[in-house]
Amino acid sequence: MATTSAAAVAAATTNDSLNATTKTLQQTPSTKTLGEAELRLGDLLSLTQPFKIWLNLHESNYKLPECGDILFSMSYLPTAERLTVIIIKARDLMWPAEIVVTECFVKVHLMQNNKRVQKKKTSCKRDERHPIFNESMTFMVPATSLQLRVSVIANLSPGASVGPTHPGSTYQVGHVTVGSKASGTELVHWNQTLNSLRKQTSMWHRLKK
Repeated sequence: MATTSAAAVAAATTNDSLNATTKTLQQTPSTKTLGEAELRLGDLLSLTQPFKIWLNLHESNYKLPECGDILFSMSYLPTAERLTVIIIKARDLMWPAEIVVTECFVKVHLMQNNKRVQKKKTSCKRDERHPIFNESMTFMVPATSLQLRVSVIANLSPGASVGPTHPGSTYQVGHVTVGSKASGTELVHWNQTLNSLRKQTSMWHRLKK
């Protein structure tokens, strides 16, 4: 677990990262690396409060698949149990070179007990790699049961597909899940939202497959 402050994050640039390496001591003077974790400080620039975060370890020199990033903000009004999500924009979206993408949109699912109970989506944007949305959507939900899955979807040109594993007219670029059962920056974003009631808290998230 790593602990950091808003001042340390504010001093970072959008390209800075915090790298942590976990090692184990051997009976000999040498050490063995168990894994590494990376936290992109530029994704946290909007946060104003200290926070603790669990980071997932991965093998040394392992590079996460590049899907792109999405920026969105959340605010929660506990008296009305109302969650407002603003999908701001995405950047560096990636998909197989052999497909032709015409436009992208973002689909947001409200999850309860790992089941999708509500669904909303943005309009389609033709700037495929770096689309800007700035669209708001509202969900009525108790904070304790919240889990939100945000997915970036690409519409394909007519008649196109991504092989037998991705048939159809759309391709899921990637997704991110935030909520009380999440981890990493996804959990930090949710906790900061609950601690900043009625205020929009924005954060960049790395899309996952």
